[in-house]
Amino acid sequence: MNEHPEFTVETENIEATQEQLEAVYEAVRAVLRAERAEGRYPCIILTDDDTIHACNRDYRSVDRPTDVLSFPADEGEDLLAPPDGFLGDIMISVPTAERQASELGHSLERELAFLTVHGMLHLLGYDHIEPDDESRMLARQRALIAEIEPRLAPKDGARFAEGKTFTGEDEKQMGPNEITEMSIKERKSELIALALKARERAYVPYSGFRVGACLLTRSGQLFLGCNIENAAYSPTNCAERTALFKAVSEGETEFAALAVASDSEHYTYPCGVCRQVLSEFCAAEMPVFCANRDGSFIETTLGGLLPMAFTKEDMGS
Repeated sequence: MNEHPEFTVETENIEATQEQLEAVYEAVRAVLRAERAEGRYPCIILTDDDTIHACNRDYRSVDRPTDVLSFPADEGEDLLAPPDGFLGDIMISVPTAERQASELGHSLERELAFLTVHGMLHLLGYDHIEPDDESRMLARQRALIAEIEPRLAPKDGARFAEGKTFTGEDEKQMGPNEITEMSIKERKSELIALALKARERAYVPYSGFRVGACLLTRSGQLFLGCNIENAAYSPTNCAERTALFKAVSEGETEFAALAVASDSEHYTYPCGVCRQVLSEFCAAEMPVFCANRDGSFIETTLGGLLPMAFTKEDMGS
């Protein structure tokens, strides 16, 4: 059994490596932080197909093993406020997770983290029975996995990066070397998750309104930015410009996509000044993903945000 102050990870009829246990721990911690549920805790049980098959048969009338089961400690409006903070149990079949990881071509650590996130969201009241609920849960799930995936062991068995700090050098190195329209579509959730992560670094003692941005370059590098306020107000810098200025200062001047997110329940759009600054370096057709605090988003383009922009082409000699 692997114990942390917040919760326990138990193994039943299987053996798990430290990397696998830490992947589960990282996933639980990410969900609690993102859902603002620190102080709550689950019990995670890593087990085999036979055990989870029996639970399916006894509690769900499903006569087969599945990958994950969640048993919330409470239901309804009081889900987030049981007296002792216990959320419930999550049971994961490691053999099923291993088969799924092999089929999908990623590491077992990544699959265990994915199943843990899925189970945790169920404990916190998410569901996927109705289409709207499913869309909400899947969007949250994608954003959380994109946030923690860089810290999970890859398929070749490299060690899990325990306690790894995400640095500026890391963010520059992430991503493929060639960016296509398809690869941008596939990475929407990753960009939004990183924008939400960048939001945590915001310096906002005056407004309290945190914003994060993730800018993807044509070379495949990622630059993160947050808003940085100033007592004189006018020198305040927005998250989008922070990311852009970081990129340009490192020699990057061609950009493929931008994601921006805040603490608001509403979608977050770049301000007028940011739109003008972005238009200096970014094409009008560049995708911009405008997200809310839950990771839901709408997609537009820079040209859609700033039609008839004043650009360097208008500075004719």
